[in-house]
Amino acid sequence: QNNSSHGETSPVPVGPVDARLAELQHYIKRESDALLLAQDVVEQLEGISELDQKALAEAQFRVQESSQKRDLLQLSLEKSQTENHPELPRESAEEPPKSSSPSSFSIRPAYLTGKLEVRLMGCEDLLKPAVDLKPENPWTSSQDRSTIPAEISAALRLDGRVVGWTRWAAVGRLSWDQMFYIKLERSRELEVCIFWRDQRAMCAVKFLRLEEMMKNPNQSQGFRMEPQGLLY
Repeated sequence: QNNSSHGETSPVPVGPVDARLAELQHYIKRESDALLLAQDVVEQLEGISELDQKALAEAQFRVQESSQKRDLLQLSLEKSQTENHPELPRESAEEPPKSSSPSSFSIRPAYLTGKLEVRLMGCEDLLKPAVDLKPENPWTSSQDRSTIPAEISAALRLDGRVVGWTRWAAVGRLSWDQMFYIKLERSRELEVCIFWRDQRAMCAVKFLRLEEMMKNPNQSQGFRMEPQGLLY
């Protein structure tokens, strides 16, 4: 790997709990904004007399994806809030954590240029969509459902742009074992989304800052997904 970065001001350190909550708030806000934008695009396309069905389908997919991603992140936030601040009411999870110091997520990560090699092995301990539950609560633990097909696929996005998909495979540490070679051009973030084949339901997401990945290029212990799961 041959990478160069442009340094930026170092953030003021904050406690791990506040930093964790701030991270989730940051991504929830970002996905909420993306969802509103996608919904606006759908409305505009539906108002066109000569409707472009392909463009509409793509916009509707973005609405579904951003909505699912936001819900998963919100679930992570609620779980983290409950674990670290059980004395607070649940609705407080919707408010940004208060801290006297700025969060590290208030500062944009450095960009990288070069080549990134990513090897995705597999994923375990995922949530499964509970098809018989209400839409507002569509997730359950994988141990609770045995009738849903257990094939998953991962999508890789570089700064929001899809740069790779794994094949569909059974859940496990060696689900895919696929290599991806990604060209970086002033890039900042790699995102990994996991989907169940049934209904193409997203069940986990992970955001990886490239500058942090470069500090530990031989990471082999796995990454914790949001809201649940372990990515290898």
